[in-house]
Amino acid sequence: DLHHLDATAATLAAAAASTGSSSSSSNTSVQPDFDVVMCGGVLGIVIALALQQQGFRVAVVEKRLVQGRTQEWNSSRHECQVLVDMGLLSQAELEAAIVSEFNPVRVGFKGGDPLWVQDCLNIGVSPESLIASLRARFEACGGIVYEQTAFKSAVICPDGVVATLASAAGAPAGVADTNRPNALTEQQQQQQQQSKQQQGQGQRGAAG
Repeated sequence: DLHHLDATAATLAAAAASTGSSSSSSNTSVQPDFDVVMCGGVLGIVIALALQQQGFRVAVVEKRLVQGRTQEWNSSRHECQVLVDMGLLSQAELEAAIVSEFNPVRVGFKGGDPLWVQDCLNIGVSPESLIASLRARFEACGGIVYEQTAFKSAVICPDGVVATLASAAGAPAGVADTNRPNALTEQQQQQQQQSKQQQGQGQRGAAG
């Protein structure tokens, strides 16, 4: 948990201070909590799951919630099939995440003739479904997810890295959250809605 990580950081910092900044911290008996800490858990969950399945101890740190947005991602079947080939998803999980499919696809440029292509960015994938399946597998393999947690800094030691994390549960919604409102808590969604309403009122007032 975060308290344990803070205790680890304090132990390593004290050891470094007593032996000099150029000395190794390997004299301490601190056992690393994880082999890999993935900061950014939406697409990062893909890499995190792949490493966890290979035997690494992996943690995912995400400032918001590890959830895909509601708007579809455009992709191709052969691209998504890689997730099945690597054992990250079952074929059934992939099919459940594909919510639309269309062929051919029109590619056009201003002043030019349209080009029609087959099987290129012709499927719509639900990020909600995809990320949920990947996360479920990650946690089933023993992976740890820290949601509403912000990465602050990292201290690189000769025998490891100490990451400093902080709670982001009270962090207000920002512009970067616009495309993934379902990754916010109910409180943050309310704050985001209030902010939009206040902006609208300010614009009407200026116009009046």
